[in-house]
Amino acid sequence: WLNGSIVTPTLLAGNTLSFTVNSSDRSVGSGVVTGGGAGTLTFQASVGTLPAGTQTLTNTAYLLSNQTAQIQDSATTAVQLPVLSLSKSASATLLTPGDTVTYTLTLINSGSGAASNISVTDTLPITTYFAYVSDSASDSGVHSGGALTWTVAPLAAGASKSLTFRMVVSTTGVPDGATARNNNATASSAQTPDTVSSNTVQVT
Repeated sequence: WLNGSIVTPTLLAGNTLSFTVNSSDRSVGSGVVTGGGAGTLTFQASVGTLPAGTQTLTNTAYLLSNQTAQIQDSATTAVQLPVLSLSKSASATLLTPGDTVTYTLTLINSGSGAASNISVTDTLPITTYFAYVSDSASDSGVHSGGALTWTVAPLAAGASKSLTFRMVVSTTGVPDGATARNNNATASSAQTPDTVSSNTVQVT
């Protein structure tokens, strides 16, 4: 928008736009800024996928005319990004035949922006004597191929989400002595290109 009216820029190389501007005086023609005059040019830009670690975006504008040297100014915008962390816990870590344990995954967004398209995956420590309890995953978690996967709704800055599921120790076929089963979980989102991992939980 130029002085409240729609204008169409010329697209130059890359993402560079060129506008012909004028002051807000109704009598002036295109490309003319009168002495003591002023004008306002506004436009919007959308942010796509950014390289990992991007924290700010800077836009620089240049004003050129036949009568003056080039002048420029810049504006810097902070990028609001989510920061995800994932923790895992078990309701019991010492199990005997027939026991059921509840695992809890806690996803936290400690960043300044919302996270979307969140996926959480837990590859289960399944054996012939330690099994997933069918349909025990909360929040429509899907069990397939020995792993649980959740599609989590967008998580606002400062928000958290807990997911649970259960596993059971068989009453038969359990090896003598203490046998440890370890595993962890992972999470990712559209805004965080790197997958985050939870702590490792061991049950015996």
